[in-house]
Amino acid sequence: MLLVGLRGEAEWTPEVSLRVQAVSGVLPSPDGALVVYAQTRHVVEAERSESVSQVWLAGAYGSSRRQLTFGEKSATAPSFGPDSKSVYFVSARGGGPNIWRMPVDGGEARPLLQWKGKIGHYAVSPDGKWVAFAGVLEDMDAARRAREKRDFRVVDANPRNHALWVAPLSGDAAAPRQITGNGRHVATFHWAPDSRRIAFEHWPAPGADEWVRSDLAEVEVGPAAVRDLVKTAGPESTPFYSPDGKYLAFVQTPEKARWPGVARVAVMDRGTGAVRLLATSEDERPLLLGWGGETLYFGEMRRTRSALYAVGLEGAPKLVYEPKRGTFFAGYNPNANLNATGT
Repeated sequence: MLLVGLRGEAEWTPEVSLRVQAVSGVLPSPDGALVVYAQTRHVVEAERSESVSQVWLAGAYGSSRRQLTFGEKSATAPSFGPDSKSVYFVSARGGGPNIWRMPVDGGEARPLLQWKGKIGHYAVSPDGKWVAFAGVLEDMDAARRAREKRDFRVVDANPRNHALWVAPLSGDAAAPRQITGNGRHVATFHWAPDSRRIAFEHWPAPGADEWVRSDLAEVEVGPAAVRDLVKTAGPESTPFYSPDGKYLAFVQTPEKARWPGVARVAVMDRGTGAVRLLATSEDERPLLLGWGGETLYFGEMRRTRSALYAVGLEGAPKLVYEPKRGTFFAGYNPNANLNATGT
Protein backbone atom coordinates (compact mmCIF):
# COMPACT_ATOMS: atom_id res chain seq x y z
CA MET A 1 0.00 0.00 0.00
CA LEU A 2 1.28 3.49 -0.85
CA LEU A 3 0.50 6.96 0.38
CA VAL A 4 0.99 9.32 -2.54
CA GLY A 5 0.47 13.04 -2.98
CA LEU A 6 0.95 13.35 -6.72
CA ARG A 7 -1.99 15.44 -7.83
CA GLY A 8 -1.16 17.32 -10.99
CA GLU A 9 1.87 15.23 -11.92
CA ALA A 10 1.92 14.39 -15.62
CA GLU A 11 4.48 11.58 -15.52
CA TRP A 12 6.41 9.28 -13.22
CA THR A 13 9.97 10.53 -12.64
CA PRO A 14 12.73 9.74 -10.11
CA GLU A 15 11.89 12.97 -8.29
CA VAL A 16 8.24 11.97 -8.05
CA SER A 17 9.12 8.46 -6.84
CA LEU A 18 11.10 9.94 -3.93
CA ARG A 19 7.93 11.65 -2.74
CA VAL A 20 6.05 8.35 -2.46
CA GLN A 21 5.81 7.11 1.12
CA ALA A 22 5.42 3.35 1.37
CA VAL A 23 3.27 1.75 4.06
CA SER A 24 4.24 -1.66 5.50
CA GLY A 25 3.75 -3.82 8.58
CA VAL A 26 0.01 -3.14 8.71
CA LEU A 27 -1.54 -4.91 11.72
CA PRO A 28 -5.00 -4.60 13.35
CA SER A 29 -5.18 -4.54 17.15
CA PRO A 30 -6.52 -7.60 19.00
CA ASP A 31 -9.74 -5.76 19.79
CA GLY A 32 -10.13 -4.68 16.15
CA ALA A 33 -10.39 -0.97 16.98
CA LEU A 34 -6.99 0.26 15.78
CA VAL A 35 -4.43 -0.35 13.05
CA VAL A 36 -0.69 0.18 13.38
CA TYR A 37 1.77 0.41 10.50
CA ALA A 38 5.17 1.75 9.42
CA GLN A 39 5.38 4.61 6.93
CA THR A 40 8.64 5.24 5.08
CA ARG A 41 9.87 8.51 3.61
CA HIS A 42 13.02 9.20 1.61
CA VAL A 43 15.53 11.71 3.01
CA VAL A 44 17.79 13.27 0.37
CA GLU A 45 19.99 16.05 1.73
CA ALA A 46 23.52 17.32 1.15
CA GLU A 47 24.98 15.19 3.96
CA ARG A 48 22.30 12.53 4.26
CA SER A 49 20.61 10.11 1.87
CA GLU A 50 18.49 7.32 3.34
CA SER A 51 14.99 6.01 3.95
CA VAL A 52 13.47 6.53 7.39
CA SER A 53 10.44 4.64 8.72
CA GLN A 54 8.19 5.71 11.57
CA VAL A 55 5.22 4.06 13.31
CA TRP A 56 1.72 5.40 12.70
CA LEU A 57 -1.61 4.58 14.32
CA ALA A 58 -5.13 4.90 12.93
CA GLY A 59 -8.68 3.83 13.66
CA ALA A 60 -9.66 0.58 11.97
CA TYR A 61 -11.89 2.50 9.55
CA GLY A 62 -9.26 5.11 8.68
CA SER A 63 -10.06 7.75 11.29
CA SER A 64 -7.65 9.66 13.56
CA ARG A 65 -4.45 8.85 11.73
CA ARG A 66 -1.43 10.02 13.73
CA GLN A 67 2.30 9.48 13.95
CA LEU A 68 3.55 7.68 17.08
CA THR A 69 7.34 7.72 16.68
CA PHE A 70 9.71 10.47 15.58
CA GLY A 71 13.45 11.03 15.16
CA GLU A 72 16.30 10.30 12.78
CA LYS A 73 16.35 6.56 13.53
CA SER A 74 13.78 4.28 11.94
CA ALA A 75 11.06 2.46 13.88
CA THR A 76 9.82 -0.70 12.14
CA ALA A 77 7.91 -3.97 12.64
CA PRO A 78 5.10 -2.50 14.79
CA SER A 79 2.76 -4.74 16.76
CA PHE A 80 0.22 -4.55 19.58
CA GLY A 81 0.23 -5.98 23.07
CA PRO A 82 -2.50 -8.54 23.88
CA ASP A 83 -4.61 -5.86 25.61
CA SER A 84 -4.41 -3.46 22.61
CA LYS A 85 -3.10 -0.72 24.94
CA SER A 86 0.57 -0.81 23.93
CA VAL A 87 2.49 -0.72 20.65
CA TYR A 88 5.82 -2.47 20.19
CA PHE A 89 8.43 -1.79 17.51
CA VAL A 90 12.09 -2.32 16.63
CA SER A 91 14.47 0.62 16.50
CA ALA A 92 18.15 1.50 16.92
CA ARG A 93 17.25 4.85 18.50
CA GLY A 94 19.18 3.90 21.64
CA GLY A 95 22.40 3.17 19.75
CA GLY A 96 21.67 -0.39 18.63
CA PRO A 97 18.67 -2.56 17.70
CA ASN A 98 16.16 -3.03 20.51
CA ILE A 99 12.47 -3.76 20.97
CA TRP A 100 10.54 -0.76 22.32
CA ARG A 101 7.11 -0.32 23.91
CA MET A 102 4.89 2.75 24.15
CA PRO A 103 1.22 3.39 25.02
CA VAL A 104 -1.22 3.73 22.13
CA ASP A 105 -2.25 7.06 23.66
CA GLY A 106 1.28 8.35 23.17
CA GLY A 107 4.07 9.07 25.61
CA GLU A 108 7.62 7.94 26.13
CA ALA A 109 8.83 4.76 24.44
CA ARG A 110 10.90 2.44 26.63
CA PRO A 111 13.42 -0.24 25.56
CA LEU A 112 12.64 -3.79 26.65
CA LEU A 113 16.04 -5.44 26.38
CA GLN A 114 19.56 -5.17 27.72
CA TRP A 115 20.95 -6.23 24.38
CA LYS A 116 23.76 -5.68 21.88
CA GLY A 117 23.26 -7.58 18.65
CA LYS A 118 20.90 -8.16 15.75
CA ILE A 119 17.14 -8.68 16.07
CA GLY A 120 14.94 -10.52 13.57
CA HIS A 121 11.33 -11.60 14.03
CA TYR A 122 9.83 -10.86 17.47
CA ALA A 123 6.48 -11.48 19.21
CA VAL A 124 4.87 -10.74 22.59
CA SER A 125 3.39 -13.76 24.37
CA PRO A 126 -0.42 -14.08 24.53
CA ASP A 127 -0.38 -13.50 28.30
CA GLY A 128 1.69 -10.32 27.85
CA LYS A 129 4.44 -11.49 30.22
CA TRP A 130 7.21 -12.27 27.71
CA VAL A 131 8.72 -11.08 24.48
CA ALA A 132 10.49 -13.59 22.23
CA PHE A 133 12.80 -12.72 19.36
CA ALA A 134 15.20 -14.31 16.92
CA GLY A 135 18.60 -12.70 17.27
CA VAL A 136 22.35 -13.04 17.49
CA LEU A 137 24.74 -11.31 19.87
CA GLU A 138 27.07 -8.63 18.57
CA ASP A 139 30.24 -9.94 16.94
CA MET A 140 32.85 -8.27 19.15
CA ASP A 141 35.68 -8.91 16.67
CA ALA A 142 33.68 -7.31 13.87
CA ALA A 143 32.85 -4.33 16.09
CA ARG A 144 36.52 -3.87 16.94
CA ARG A 145 37.52 -4.06 13.27
CA ALA A 146 34.90 -1.44 12.44
CA ARG A 147 36.28 0.92 15.09
CA GLU A 148 39.78 0.39 13.67
CA LYS A 149 38.54 1.00 10.09
CA ARG A 150 39.35 -2.61 9.15
CA ASP A 151 35.74 -3.52 8.46
CA PHE A 152 36.03 -4.99 4.97
CA ARG A 153 34.14 -8.27 4.61
CA VAL A 154 33.14 -10.93 2.12
CA VAL A 155 29.37 -10.80 1.64
CA ASP A 156 27.59 -13.95 2.95
CA ALA A 157 30.85 -15.41 4.26
CA ASN A 158 30.38 -17.27 7.57
CA PRO A 159 26.86 -16.03 8.36
CA ARG A 160 25.82 -16.38 12.00
CA ASN A 161 22.62 -18.14 12.99
CA HIS A 162 19.84 -16.38 14.88
CA ALA A 163 18.82 -18.24 18.04
CA LEU A 164 15.54 -17.80 19.91
CA TRP A 165 15.63 -15.57 23.00
CA VAL A 166 12.99 -14.56 25.60
CA ALA A 167 12.83 -11.70 28.09
CA PRO A 168 10.27 -10.85 30.80
CA LEU A 169 8.08 -7.75 30.44
CA SER A 170 7.73 -7.15 34.16
CA GLY A 171 9.50 -3.80 34.45
CA ASP A 172 12.78 -2.27 33.34
CA ALA A 173 14.83 -3.47 30.40
CA ALA A 174 15.80 -7.09 31.00
CA ALA A 175 18.66 -9.31 29.89
CA PRO A 176 17.19 -11.91 27.50
CA ARG A 177 17.67 -15.64 27.95
CA GLN A 178 18.67 -17.86 25.03
CA ILE A 179 16.34 -20.88 24.70
CA THR A 180 17.61 -22.52 21.48
CA GLY A 181 21.14 -23.40 20.44
CA ASN A 182 23.29 -21.82 17.76
CA GLY A 183 23.26 -24.90 15.53
CA ARG A 184 20.14 -23.82 13.63
CA HIS A 185 18.91 -20.50 12.28
CA VAL A 186 15.50 -19.44 13.65
CA ALA A 187 13.36 -17.82 10.95
CA THR A 188 9.67 -17.46 11.88
CA PHE A 189 7.97 -18.60 15.09
CA HIS A 190 4.62 -18.54 16.91
CA TRP A 191 3.62 -18.58 20.58
CA ALA A 192 1.29 -21.29 21.86
CA PRO A 193 -1.97 -19.92 23.33
CA ASP A 194 -0.85 -20.86 26.86
CA SER A 195 2.43 -18.88 26.44
CA ARG A 196 4.43 -21.93 27.57
CA ARG A 197 5.78 -23.08 24.21
CA ILE A 198 6.99 -21.63 20.92
CA ALA A 199 6.90 -23.41 17.57
CA PHE A 200 9.61 -22.21 15.22
CA GLU A 201 10.84 -22.64 11.67
CA HIS A 202 14.58 -23.25 11.46
CA TRP A 203 17.14 -23.41 8.65
CA PRO A 204 20.64 -24.93 8.66
CA ALA A 205 22.06 -21.42 8.05
CA PRO A 206 20.71 -17.94 7.19
CA GLY A 207 21.67 -18.08 3.49
CA ALA A 208 19.09 -17.17 0.85
CA ASP A 209 18.93 -20.72 -0.51
CA GLU A 210 18.67 -22.48 2.88
CA TRP A 211 14.85 -22.23 3.05
CA VAL A 212 14.64 -25.41 0.98
CA ARG A 213 15.89 -27.31 4.07
CA SER A 214 13.66 -25.69 6.67
CA ASP A 215 11.99 -27.79 9.39
CA LEU A 216 9.81 -27.17 12.43
CA ALA A 217 10.61 -27.59 16.11
CA GLU A 218 9.09 -26.57 19.45
CA VAL A 219 10.70 -25.20 22.60
CA GLU A 220 9.32 -25.03 26.14
CA VAL A 221 10.02 -21.53 27.42
CA GLY A 222 10.66 -22.53 31.05
CA PRO A 223 13.19 -25.36 30.80
CA ALA A 224 14.26 -24.37 27.24
CA ALA A 225 13.67 -27.96 26.10
CA VAL A 226 13.61 -28.32 22.30
CA ARG A 227 11.98 -31.13 20.32
CA ASP A 228 11.53 -31.66 16.61
CA LEU A 229 7.97 -31.39 15.29
CA VAL A 230 8.13 -31.95 11.53
CA LYS A 231 11.26 -32.93 9.66
CA THR A 232 10.95 -34.22 6.08
CA ALA A 233 12.83 -34.07 2.79
CA GLY A 234 10.76 -31.03 1.83
CA PRO A 235 10.65 -27.68 3.65
CA GLU A 236 8.13 -26.78 6.35
CA SER A 237 7.53 -23.13 7.27
CA THR A 238 5.37 -20.49 9.03
CA PRO A 239 3.92 -22.43 11.99
CA PHE A 240 0.69 -21.21 13.63
CA TYR A 241 -0.98 -22.74 16.70
CA SER A 242 -4.76 -22.94 16.58
CA PRO A 243 -6.57 -20.75 19.16
CA ASP A 244 -7.38 -23.82 21.29
CA GLY A 245 -3.83 -25.17 20.99
CA LYS A 246 -4.96 -28.52 19.57
CA TYR A 247 -3.42 -28.07 16.13
CA LEU A 248 -0.38 -26.58 14.50
CA ALA A 249 -0.81 -25.31 10.94
CA PHE A 250 2.09 -24.70 8.57
CA VAL A 251 3.06 -24.70 4.91
CA GLN A 252 4.69 -27.86 3.60
CA THR A 253 6.26 -28.85 0.32
CA PRO A 254 5.47 -32.58 0.02
CA GLU A 255 8.62 -33.25 -2.02
CA LYS A 256 12.16 -31.96 -2.20
CA ALA A 257 11.85 -28.22 -2.78
CA ARG A 258 12.51 -26.53 -6.08
CA TRP A 259 12.40 -22.80 -6.67
CA PRO A 260 9.12 -22.96 -8.66
CA GLY A 261 7.70 -24.92 -5.75
CA VAL A 262 4.50 -26.79 -5.03
CA ALA A 263 3.23 -26.25 -1.48
CA ARG A 264 0.21 -27.17 0.65
CA VAL A 265 -1.27 -26.02 3.93
CA ALA A 266 -0.77 -28.81 6.47
CA VAL A 267 -2.08 -29.36 9.99
CA MET A 268 -0.51 -31.38 12.79
CA ASP A 269 -2.64 -32.81 15.60
CA ARG A 270 -0.63 -31.86 18.67
CA GLY A 271 -2.13 -34.72 20.65
CA THR A 272 -1.10 -37.50 18.28
CA GLY A 273 1.56 -35.83 16.13
CA ALA A 274 -0.29 -36.89 12.97
CA VAL A 275 0.11 -34.52 9.99
CA ARG A 276 -2.35 -34.20 7.15
CA LEU A 277 -2.40 -32.01 4.08
CA LEU A 278 -5.44 -29.81 3.51
CA ALA A 279 -7.14 -29.37 0.15
CA THR A 280 -4.92 -28.15 -2.67
CA SER A 281 -5.06 -24.43 -3.39
CA GLU A 282 -5.48 -23.04 -6.91
CA ASP A 283 -1.89 -21.88 -7.45
CA GLU A 284 -0.32 -24.38 -5.00
CA ARG A 285 1.75 -21.57 -3.46
CA PRO A 286 -0.13 -20.61 -0.26
CA LEU A 287 1.35 -17.98 2.04
CA LEU A 288 -0.12 -18.68 5.45
CA LEU A 289 -1.57 -15.84 7.55
CA GLY A 290 -2.92 -17.77 10.52
CA TRP A 291 -6.13 -18.91 12.18
CA GLY A 292 -9.47 -17.14 12.49
CA GLY A 293 -11.42 -19.42 14.80
CA GLU A 294 -11.40 -22.86 13.15
CA THR A 295 -10.54 -21.42 9.72
CA LEU A 296 -7.11 -20.85 8.21
CA TYR A 297 -6.38 -17.84 6.00
CA PHE A 298 -3.70 -17.58 3.35
CA GLY A 299 -2.67 -15.37 0.48
CA GLU A 300 -1.88 -16.62 -3.00
CA MET A 301 -1.50 -15.39 -6.57
CA ARG A 302 -4.68 -15.63 -8.64
CA ARG A 303 -3.85 -15.07 -12.27
CA THR A 304 -1.90 -11.78 -12.13
CA ARG A 305 -3.13 -10.57 -8.73
CA SER A 306 -2.81 -11.54 -5.09
CA ALA A 307 -5.96 -12.87 -3.42
CA LEU A 308 -7.03 -13.85 0.08
CA TYR A 309 -8.42 -17.35 0.75
CA ALA A 310 -9.92 -19.27 3.65
CA VAL A 311 -9.77 -23.03 4.20
CA GLY A 312 -11.18 -25.23 6.95
CA LEU A 313 -9.94 -28.59 8.16
CA GLU A 314 -12.40 -30.08 5.69
CA GLY A 315 -13.34 -28.83 2.24
CA ALA A 316 -11.74 -26.77 -0.52
CA PRO A 317 -10.29 -23.26 -0.11
CA LYS A 318 -12.72 -20.39 -0.68
CA LEU A 319 -11.90 -17.00 -2.17
CA VAL A 320 -12.39 -14.28 0.46
CA TYR A 321 -11.07 -11.16 -1.24
CA GLU A 322 -9.57 -10.15 -4.56
CA PRO A 323 -9.12 -6.48 -5.50
CA LYS A 324 -11.04 -5.36 -8.58
CA ARG A 325 -8.26 -2.94 -9.42
CA GLY A 326 -4.58 -2.98 -8.54
CA THR A 327 -3.14 -5.57 -6.20
CA PHE A 328 -2.20 -6.15 -2.59
CA PHE A 329 0.27 -8.29 -0.69
CA ALA A 330 -1.08 -11.24 1.25
CA GLY A 331 1.15 -13.71 3.01
CA TYR A 332 3.64 -14.01 5.82
CA ASN A 333 5.31 -10.67 5.11
CA PRO A 334 5.24 -7.14 6.49
CA ASN A 335 2.21 -6.16 4.39
CA ALA A 336 -0.58 -8.54 5.36
CA ASN A 337 -1.31 -9.90 8.81
CA LEU A 338 -4.15 -11.23 10.93
CA ASN A 339 -4.56 -9.68 14.36
CA ALA A 340 -3.85 -11.78 17.44
CA THR A 341 -7.51 -12.75 17.89
CA GLY A 342 -7.97 -13.80 14.25
CA THR A 343 -10.88 -11.44 13.68
